[in-house]
Amino acid sequence: LYAPFQKLIDTMKYKPETPEQAAKRTEAQTERTRKNAASWLDSSVLASLKRYGNEEQMETYAVLREAFLSGEPGSVEQISAFKKNVTGRVIPKSERERLEIFERMLSGMQAQEAPQIGRTETDFYRNSVRMGKECEKDGGYWDSNVEMTARAFACYIKDKLPYTSDYLAGHADCALTLVSGKDGEMEVLKAFPVGEERRAINAVFDEIIQDLKREQLLTHADVTLPLSVSELREAADGQLSMFGVGRPSVMDQLAAN
Repeated sequence: LYAPFQKLIDTMKYKPETPEQAAKRTEAQTERTRKNAASWLDSSVLASLKRYGNEEQMETYAVLREAFLSGEPGSVEQISAFKKNVTGRVIPKSERERLEIFERMLSGMQAQEAPQIGRTETDFYRNSVRMGKECEKDGGYWDSNVEMTARAFACYIKDKLPYTSDYLAGHADCALTLVSGKDGEMEVLKAFPVGEERRAINAVFDEIIQDLKREQLLTHADVTLPLSVSELREAADGQLSMFGVGRPSVMDQLAAN
């Protein structure tokens, strides 16, 4: 896929997380990892400790368990030695290796100073997916690369024009419908980009236009270079394309991605 188009698709569908979103995601991931680690540890140790251990030893296990869940290096080895002291048997090697993986994961999470900023779905993409669920049976139309690009480009044209043109961009902000919100109240669902997402997408369209100008595929010349009939081909949708069989059209590339 033409690199600027891939960037366009990524920008339409995803955006960087806010620090708050990254912190919340990291916290949730850490909690899931801790729960999984605790479950594996208890399944390896707890039953035999309850059978052979006394109350004081169970309290000791609780302390060692918390050290493990905090990612303390060597905690698995300590728990295994403690289990042998109480029950006469260490944690089996396969289970111990799995627990050591959790130990390293938990230790790494503790050492991480700040959450790494990931990416999250844009409102434009989420709303497009929901528009498909609200307005069609099969889905896939509203959130397809081709249709999202078409709606985003209409908004781009509207924003770039120095005047109002119903002919060129009158439909730019029309992809909307009323839906029931989480609280049961009706709200407007917009399947087109707005706000900061729209500005980010427009910036990528600017890059694409500039690249096409550099390649002299877009020019300000009054006379365009002739295109021989032999170079034309009929696309799958019946439209003529200037791209050869080995070079799919823009819409073909977007649809295939």
